[in-house]
Amino acid sequence: MLAILAIRIKWYKKERNLKCAAARQQYSKPISIEEGVNLSGSGVFLVKCNYCQQKDSIQSDWEASEKRNWELDKESRGRAFTGSDEREQRHAARRVQSIQKAKGAFYKPEEIDIPCIAIIAEENESYRIQWYDGGIGMPVRKGGNADCYKEGAKLAGKPNLLNETAFVLQENEAGILRYNYRCISFDDPWYESYYVYIVNEKELKRDIFLRNYQYQYKQIADLF
Repeated sequence: MLAILAIRIKWYKKERNLKCAAARQQYSKPISIEEGVNLSGSGVFLVKCNYCQQKDSIQSDWEASEKRNWELDKESRGRAFTGSDEREQRHAARRVQSIQKAKGAFYKPEEIDIPCIAIIAEENESYRIQWYDGGIGMPVRKGGNADCYKEGAKLAGKPNLLNETAFVLQENEAGILRYNYRCISFDDPWYESYYVYIVNEKELKRDIFLRNYQYQYKQIADLF
């Protein structure tokens, strides 16, 4: 069974210093699967952790989203979120479902939606982990495209696009992928780092990500 822990950390230009970088490192490490998350199922088990750093504060996406929604409700309706009406109850229920799914859920390999990563199931319970430039920011990474001439492939017909095998995991093996991007908006550029821990084990356990990793694949650019 394949288990994946995908960690994304987003920050802005003013957080480009040693102190903030050290704080981000604390959120990039593998973690245990939380108690209460159902470990029974089939397919690929995926945990997603998304964080955003602003000055000395690092929050999960859910914490930041809840703060924004609270402020919008207060501004537009003259009061804070109370959970007392039907709209608020539906919003709260969707939020709880989304958070629970991010803490761990089962997917088919082709349903995994981690940027720039494709999972290909192969023989003997092995998995090929493919990395490609998904065009989500800068720099644009060019190179050989393993699927360039493969009819019907997602990246067919794009010869100068980096798309390669990061590693192939046999049973009882594990690998780490690390990559980063600089993105641009009208207001302020931001930066994203990805730490993706992938483990191929017979049994899914809560501490499955706390182990030694045989493979490391990196696409770490010098972001400006």
